[in-house]
Amino acid sequence: MGGGGGVDARALTRLVLQHYLGMSPVQVAVQEFVDARAGEGQNPCWMVAQASERASAIVNRFENTMLADVVMDGDGVVHCTRYKDYKPPVRAFFDRDFIDNVWKSGHRWDRLRNKVRLYYGYDPHLDRWLNVDVESASVGTRAVVEEPLEVYTYFAYSGAALVRANDFLKLTTANPLVIEFRSRGKLVDLKIGDRITVTRSRAMASGGALSSVVFRVRRIAFDHQEGSGDCEAYQDVAL
Repeated sequence: MGGGGGVDARALTRLVLQHYLGMSPVQVAVQEFVDARAGEGQNPCWMVAQASERASAIVNRFENTMLADVVMDGDGVVHCTRYKDYKPPVRAFFDRDFIDNVWKSGHRWDRLRNKVRLYYGYDPHLDRWLNVDVESASVGTRAVVEEPLEVYTYFAYSGAALVRANDFLKLTTANPLVIEFRSRGKLVDLKIGDRITVTRSRAMASGGALSSVVFRVRRIAFDHQEGSGDCEAYQDVAL
């Protein structure tokens, strides 16, 4: 299955969700995909899906291509949240919202990289990917992981691939503050990729506290018996 010319990742994602995974239009937040398409132009893409390839791997490549999170909410509707949309934060958290003293914060120095290798333009006849490599000199010897961050996409051409590679490079070299916390009630309708603000009187931050700092939700796990949830979020990095 492939698309060329003016076919972009947003249109292809909807095609996969609705026509190949059998999801009805009411199960896909169509307008979000339309808005995402208008927000960043129509970078041509080419997609080849192997018969044995998992749907999750295909969606992951679309997420990399769009720099977005494609997630399903509690009502079974699939949403598209682009990183560069910068919509206002959807929820604010304060000291009173953190329960059971479950709080961690810090930087993931063991994951710091200064190189990104982004793959694009897959040729099924040769079973070969093209790739672009970008590197940051600003990280230097601080980079703990020597191997580049490898990112697979459905981009057809090098121009769009280079732009996205630099986006990933900025995100990985920023090494943002990561927080983990437990809360009750306020996590229920949040989605991966949503922006939130966090105010914390005591936290492992440069100022010793957090005041309306913007984070992006990366993981949520619910304990339905306790009525609470655990959240992992990364400090927002502007691109």
